[in-house]
Amino acid sequence: MLVKLIRIFRRIYYVSVMFLNFIWALPFLLILRIIRPLILIRFCSILTSRIGHFTIDSSYHLATLPKSSRFPKVYHWFWFSPNDSDSSNTYWSSLVRKRLYVRSWVRYLDYLNYKIPGGQLHIIPPLFASRDKDGLFQKDVERFSIAPREINSAKSWLREKGWVDGEPFICLLVRDSKYLLSNPVNAAFGASRGNWAYHSYRDSDIDAYVKGIKYFLSQDYWVIRMGKSCVKPVSIKHSKLIDYPFIEDQEDLMDIWLTLNAKLFISTGTGIDILPSIYKSPASLYVNALPLLNLTSWHKMIWVPKYLVWKSTGKYLTFKEHLAHNYMETQFYEDAGIQIVDLAPEDILDVFQEQERRLSGSWIETEDDLKRQKSFWEIFKAWPEFSKYHNWIHPEARVGAHFLRKMGDSFFE
Repeated sequence: MLVKLIRIFRRIYYVSVMFLNFIWALPFLLILRIIRPLILIRFCSILTSRIGHFTIDSSYHLATLPKSSRFPKVYHWFWFSPNDSDSSNTYWSSLVRKRLYVRSWVRYLDYLNYKIPGGQLHIIPPLFASRDKDGLFQKDVERFSIAPREINSAKSWLREKGWVDGEPFICLLVRDSKYLLSNPVNAAFGASRGNWAYHSYRDSDIDAYVKGIKYFLSQDYWVIRMGKSCVKPVSIKHSKLIDYPFIEDQEDLMDIWLTLNAKLFISTGTGIDILPSIYKSPASLYVNALPLLNLTSWHKMIWVPKYLVWKSTGKYLTFKEHLAHNYMETQFYEDAGIQIVDLAPEDILDVFQEQERRLSGSWIETEDDLKRQKSFWEIFKAWPEFSKYHNWIHPEARVGAHFLRKMGDSFFE
């Protein structure tokens, strides 16, 4: 009963606030529509509760800010959604506010503009699915920059862990359910969807990555396991291993600086891993990432998906079947009779070794490897929905050679 009353009062408060703000927003919007032959104001929200969407969407808006001095003069106004206080990274929020015009009250103008016919010119087109399919960020566009004093602060933080300037480090982000469940905004949504169980196909067990972690440590890399909170720590200890989710001195600045200054960013396909593609560095490695069609084709990267197996036959899905069953919810794979199988520790080690050797220049590409990559892209580009998700292809975007070798020629049938 008490919970129901609280919900009712919250709803009343929300409606009251909206109504009071509509009193000034409605005439203001009408004035903006009248003057748009001279000054055109456009509106858009920026989702802040999910770091991946937040970083690429805001970067897209910065890169595409109007620069023409002709009439009508165009200005872009933004507001943070769902609220200013619900940011997934407060440091990134500060960067965005320095370069974009972000005000909380813009939400009321934006809302009314959608509701009242004739406001299409005042809408800023969003970046479809937060994907840079046309390779915008491969061009010389404006980007958010980290100030020198903040760079020094980030380096000092890392030095305190024993790092010496110039030592290479790898960032490793392995998705599990902990972060979304621990974040109030995302947890509220997740509660209505089985505590994010519908996204469980994207989760991985950090234990499966230990062999790969040991490999990079043996190559004298630092390894920084990324994430604000995770289910369990890495099971090994090493002087050059930082288990970031389990340390007390986390800083939002470090999430950004570490990601952009790593030698390599390894991810299971989640959140902040989009940043390297925005800044063209570092190279990325996606492991256990689904669906395969989501690969970041506009960036220097290797993508290795989880295995998809038909329950009825035990056979791997072909590439065309991957594309036909590109589900975004775990239950859909179940309903289609598809078993999702994570890469084994040995598979992950193979993938890590492939990427490291490519970076060091010691990887040897065979004729069969080149043939399989060519077959992959030919089939992919022939897929009817290819242009919806992809267009410009980075010359060093590829699927893992070890994965394609294991799948064999039947993968392309």
